[in-house]
Amino acid sequence: MMLFDASAILNVIRELGSDSFRLLHGNYILSLTPNEIGNAIWKETVLLKRITVDEAIKLLDLVSSSYSILNIAFPENMFHILKIAHSLRITYDDSSYVVASQELNSTLVTDDFKLRKSIQQNETTISDILGSKVRVISTSELIGLK
Repeated sequence: MMLFDASAILNVIRELGSDSFRLLHGNYILSLTPNEIGNAIWKETVLLKRITVDEAIKLLDLVSSSYSILNIAFPENMFHILKIAHSLRITYDDSSYVVASQELNSTLVTDDFKLRKSIQQNETTISDILGSKVRVISTSELIGLK
């Protein structure tokens, strides 16, 4: 079982297109993930000008189609979220993925290099707060690109 953050969902869908649905089916996103994806697509369109509005709409359409095959998770322990965010000096949203991943006993899939590095460098702190380590991988590792 896997929990995908916004960066991972976008990159899996960009890499595999609709074939990504087989990989995503039955796995998890957080309730905040669709908003993060919308913001990322907006940023690419408006601020970075990497994609056109039409391309953004097509991407958003494909991404939103995946929501029906994914489970939506809500992290339960907000105190753990705040403790992890404070200890690792990461955002509350990023910490939500860490905590939800542990609560679901799932692997966190993220392409946020800083988040992956922080999780890997702070295994003991995370384990002390949550009672277990959090497994984290990138989409490249997941789909075998390297």
